[in-house]
Amino acid sequence: MIYLNGKTEFDYRANFIHKEISSPEPKRTTVSIPLTDGEIDTSAILSPIPFFETREIQIGLELRSHRWEWPIYWSQLFEDLHGQTVKVELPDDPDYYWTGVASVGEIEDHGMTAGVTITVTAHPFKRSRVAEPLFSGTLSGDETLEIFVTAMRGYPEFDAGAPGMTVEYDGETCVVDLDEATDAYELSFVAVPAQPGAGVVKAYGGGGRRGETPKKIEARDALAMLELEKNRFA
Repeated sequence: MIYLNGKTEFDYRANFIHKEISSPEPKRTTVSIPLTDGEIDTSAILSPIPFFETREIQIGLELRSHRWEWPIYWSQLFEDLHGQTVKVELPDDPDYYWTGVASVGEIEDHGMTAGVTITVTAHPFKRSRVAEPLFSGTLSGDETLEIFVTAMRGYPEFDAGAPGMTVEYDGETCVVDLDEATDAYELSFVAVPAQPGAGVVKAYGGGGRRGETPKKIEARDALAMLELEKNRFA
């Protein structure tokens, strides 16, 4: 069975016939230089990791109802899916699902049966059912949040509503500590891996932890600046 936003093909008196999933096109960033031929592709300069456009998923259904019922079930498909963001679960890949915007085609008269093609403009990466639970809500006190990591690229974000919080990543602990906060505030913490040229340094920086002497803070800040300079010329 195929699932479209939780409904199967049988909810529309149809059979799932086939599916086609296209390959996503790589995203390209080009610059046109006057008085030169062609364009310069700067994609690899901006990021060593390729990024992709959406991909197209075509789903073929066969209406198995009476001819006079075809418009009824087609209308239900159209109302439920056309122009909507859908979750697509395919029978041959039960551990993953796709998301995208659906478009429902016209009824194709095949004589004794009718065909309907549903086209989904989908995210280039399918999502894992196992790794699906991502946090939404509020944490307070000493609560612990575990975020599952998938192969799909993305950066977790945390909003801190308390003077301090810790984040564990790859076996290391990062401490976010707001010193002397006296007013309402909101802090966003984004886990971005440090890499040459990114201007991000792991484990360094901050306004000082409780109990640190001014000399220790000065030494730590100097190490942070040194690390940034290394990244610049790496």
